[in-house]
Amino acid sequence: MNKFLSLDSQIFRHKWFWLLVLTVALATIYLALLWRANDTAHLGMSILFFVAVYMVMEEQRSHLNLTIFNSDLISQIVGGLIIIWTLFNLPLSPEKDVFNTVLRLSPFLFGLGICLIASGYSLLKQYWQSLLILFFLGGPSVLAYWVKFNPSPLTAQFAGAVLRNFNLEAEVSGIFILLNDTHMIEVYQGCSGLEAMTYLLGISVIMLILFPVQKFYRIITPFLAIIIGFITNGLRVVAMSLLVQADQIASFKYWHEGEGSLIIGMIAIGIFLFYYFLLIKFTDIKAVNQSSG
Repeated sequence: MNKFLSLDSQIFRHKWFWLLVLTVALATIYLALLWRANDTAHLGMSILFFVAVYMVMEEQRSHLNLTIFNSDLISQIVGGLIIIWTLFNLPLSPEKDVFNTVLRLSPFLFGLGICLIASGYSLLKQYWQSLLILFFLGGPSVLAYWVKFNPSPLTAQFAGAVLRNFNLEAEVSGIFILLNDTHMIEVYQGCSGLEAMTYLLGISVIMLILFPVQKFYRIITPFLAIIIGFITNGLRVVAMSLLVQADQIASFKYWHEGEGSLIIGMIAIGIFLFYYFLLIKFTDIKAVNQSSG
């Protein structure tokens, strides 16, 4: 009994135990805020990205140089200040439709702070893959928000072109699609496909880190992920336009803001993962043929 108590006390005195507790606590706070905001899509993506970070860290665990509290006091102070600043600037009552840059960037900021505390600035580069994944969870959407990038007019033009190819009357003016002079839908920023594009961009980064491919494909894959996100969402807008024209308002709401929007997101992810699976198979077969030749 005394042996087990001694073991427990050693665990609680171990510096890495408290760092793990801090990591879990910060992740829990972040996920709880997303849950409170009812932001199901970003909550699900966050869990996916956290799992990817765990996989990367687990793979690199034997190679990490961990010097917690042994050197570089400045890095530890800076890391702690980053975490404290982020915590104090998180919204206590987040709203789904209100974009908050700190909340979106908090996983990256928390991760950066923890890495600085764990190993210091000089060894920060050993965490670059995990930090890159955390940045692409919310970073692209924050950058798009800062530069006021809104693909809504382009999405409206794409949807209008598809509708006209089906011999349907569709006039596009800015972010508005006029159908048969009787119905009109507005492609506002939430329906622009920006979220789908940024999510798929982040997933492409995860796949390129976990399953590397040749340099040429590393360059084109992120762009292809963005295109898949845009086209998939554009077809969703086409479907919603047809529902509005048919006065199917209940179905429109389902695909606009209900579970239907999440299903479209999953379809986009599935299309990209299928592409990446084929890419890995193709490059593996090509490498085998080159080695045998």
